[in-house]
Order: sequence, then C-alpha cells, then structure tokens
Amino acid sequence: MNRIFRYLFWVLLFWCAIFQFFRLVELFAWRPLWKSAGISNALGAFIHGWRLDLSMAAYLSVVPFLLTTRSIIFSSKTGFLIARIVILIEIVCYNMIAVGETVVYPEWKTKLNMQALEHFSHPSEVFQVISVGLIAGFFSSAGILGAFFLWIYNKWVTPAPDRTLSIEGRNFWKKATLPMLLSFIFLLVLMRGGFSRDPVNESEAYFSDF
Repeated sequence: MNRIFRYLFWVLLFWCAIFQFFRLVELFAWRPLWKSAGISNALGAFIHGWRLDLSMAAYLSVVPFLLTTRSIIFSSKTGFLIARIVILIEIVCYNMIAVGETVVYPEWKTKLNMQALEHFSHPSEVFQVISVGLIAGFFSSAGILGAFFLWIYNKWVTPAPDRTLSIEGRNFWKKATLPMLLSFIFLLVLMRGGFSRDPVNESEAYFSDF
C-alpha cells in the first residue's frame, strides 16, 4: 500500500511548507525588528524549528491520515470528504493565527498567546485601536491564503477518490493494516519529537548569536 505512505509523506510536507511560507512572510513583515540582529539570525528561524514543525505537522495530520487511509482501504469517498473538512478547519484556524501574528506582533511585541488573547475579552476596546482597513486585510488575507492552500491539498496531496483500492481476504494485513500501523506509530514519534528522553517543546527552536 504505497499510497498510504505516499499520502503521509505529502500531508506532512504540505504542513511544513505552510509553516515555512509564513516564516518567509514574517521575515519581510518584521524586517525592522530583526535588522539589527543580522540576516544570519533571521534565516536561522528556517532551520532551528524543524523538530517543532514536524511535531505540529504530525498533530495536524493524524486525523486526516486516519480518515483518508480508511477511504483508501475500503474504497469509500466519505473519509475523503471528512478529511477535507478537517483540513479546511485546520487551515482556516492556522491562517487566522499566522496572519494575526504577522499583523499585530510589530504593534503588541508579543505572539498570539493566551495572555495576548485576553485583550479580546473586551472586543470593543480592541476594535477601537485597530483600523477597519487592517481588519479587512486580515480576513481577506486569511481567506485567500486558505483557499489557495486547500486547492493545493485537493490537487496534489489527497489521493483521487476514484482510484482507491478495495482490500479483501487474506491479503488485508499485508496490504493495508501493517502500513497503516507503521505510519501511525511514525506519527506518534513525530508528535513526541523523536526518541529523546524529553518530548519536544518550544525551547527547541530558541537560538541567537545576537
């Protein structure tokens, strides 16, 4: 069942590419903030966060992977549809967070953590300091990028529903169960951040020569 391994590879690559895309956007948007630190420190962000990227990509991929794999095995289009809905929800949520951070970080000097989100407990105060143009730009950017990423997923990542294989009889374990089990274990290892003693955490991405 090479299609199971192929889908797992492409869906992980899909998410890692999105993470790197937003890093590139932030690199340009926040140039005044890192200019004094030098380009080498700025470019280091593309390298030092790879374990966190793979861990987050695995978390986002596990449900679509299980749904898509079920559809591949049983020739069902339902799993493909639900997986697309899950991917859409994940893309929308991530885009809103990433675009929001790109917009507000230069102003608030903080990422969108829980402390920053407490400001939205008083939405009227937030909208008083944010212009209508900024709000429109936020939602339009998140929507356009979300549609583009979903198009990439449907075009290049997810298998075509009309090409699914039906696995029956004695070959079920050989052709489906074992690849699915190995892939799921691989996802769990990525979620944890590898086989090291401690699970991956946000400090893994910290670096500075400045």
